[in-house]
Amino acid sequence: MSTPEPAGTPEPAGTGPLRQRDIERGVRAALLRLPHVAVAVYDHDLRIVHADGAGLERLGRDPVGALGRPVADVLALDAGHGSTPALRAALGGETTVIAYRASMSDAAVEAELSPVRDAEGRVVGGLACAVDVSEREDARRALRRIEREHRLAVEDGSDVVTVCAPDGTVRWISPCVRAVLGWRPEQLVGRPQRELLHPDDLADVRRVLVAAVLAGRPATWTARHRHRHGHWVWCETRLRSATGRADEQRVMAPGAADAGTFVTVSRDVTADRERVAALRALRAERDALAAEVAALRVRVSSDGDPDGLARSPTVP
Repeated sequence: MSTPEPAGTPEPAGTGPLRQRDIERGVRAALLRLPHVAVAVYDHDLRIVHADGAGLERLGRDPVGALGRPVADVLALDAGHGSTPALRAALGGETTVIAYRASMSDAAVEAELSPVRDAEGRVVGGLACAVDVSEREDARRALRRIEREHRLAVEDGSDVVTVCAPDGTVRWISPCVRAVLGWRPEQLVGRPQRELLHPDDLADVRRVLVAAVLAGRPATWTARHRHRHGHWVWCETRLRSATGRADEQRVMAPGAADAGTFVTVSRDVTADRERVAALRALRAERDALAAEVAALRVRVSSDGDPDGLARSPTVP
């Protein structure tokens, strides 16, 4: 028969309920490990009394060197930003959010400024939680660039605009693709764009793209695209990356896994190619006819040209 444990015996580690203090400590530690978060506590003189967080490095600062320095300096606030009223507002019990460009690194930063209170609720300092939002701002700029691409091309209803993931998967395609290729947009979203290309044209398209990357310029190519009814449609396609950087135009080329989202604009040039082919056929027929007339002249001349055929006008 087991002996009951006396009252008040501490529970073995890991078996007791989570305490609020432990939860807060764990959450705080996790946040401070994030590469884009920096936390600073400042006093009524607007000087740092505590600083932590991996994001300090992005601001060009270190926790030890920050102690005693002006909070605006540690947060890399530009002198002309006018942040002092917001910093002092936190000491008055208010919470505000400021957005700025870090003076040391030009990173886009958002900082929440809030009061620090003691056990009696009195404000004893200010807390600044700064977050590097550069990646978010870059994504917003990329999205605006994509929207501009859409507007420019969609205004011309004959152009097919396609937005693709780095691996070439179609994320969005304009509705006019149905008029050009017979597919509804939802039938193509989620599929690799290269599935629409004629197998014999894939190598040429890749070659054009690689050359464009090396030269740091947009790419243009002409290739056959599969129509929903099975025939092929010649399209001229222009490609531009969403971010506008040449190193992000490495789509459909080997080693392009780190490329950015990209946009293609395609137009049907089948009729143009058919007209060119017809013109070439006519020229070939003319050349063949001219050759026949020249041969006939030679034969007639050798027979004395009884009907004057050797003097017939030249075939244009």
